[in-house]
Amino acid sequence: MQTVDDTLKIIARWMREHRLEIAVEKTEAILLSRKRKVDHIRFNLKDIIINPVKQVNYLGFDIDRALTMSLSIKEVCLKSQRSAKALSAILPSVRGPTPGKRRVLAYACQNIIMYGEPVWDEATNIHVNKTKLEDGQRVMALRVCSAYRTTSIEAALVISGLVPLHFLSKEGG
Repeated sequence: MQTVDDTLKIIARWMREHRLEIAVEKTEAILLSRKRKVDHIRFNLKDIIINPVKQVNYLGFDIDRALTMSLSIKEVCLKSQRSAKALSAILPSVRGPTPGKRRVLAYACQNIIMYGEPVWDEATNIHVNKTKLEDGQRVMALRVCSAYRTTSIEAALVISGLVPLHFLSKEGG
């Protein structure tokens, strides 16, 4: 890893010359590799050892070693579900707003999930991530069509007129 350490020294010198400073204590490293797990690599920056981590948060997205984006999708779906449950409190299964008004509220929750879609688009090919997206959309689909929780996600999406999120991500949002 001498090459990496030399590169880090060059970067640190360049930053010092341009009156910039690296916060070494906040510095994280991640090795992006789907094939192999490398646990014995360490980086040296300003005589401080930096061990690679399994995931980093960058611009609000959780990136893991294999670039599966599973944690990011999970977090955004949980955020959407919290919003959906808050809206569910004002949307009873029987009576209440018309399906059109319910659909507008569902789109608000859907947009929470779709905000980061360009980043995790490829991750929807993974079955677990597709299931998480369905779970994130299920609560609002049930509320839009005033269905009970035993209704399948497929039926709820068809009746409510919502498009499954993994299809929306394939067509670009």
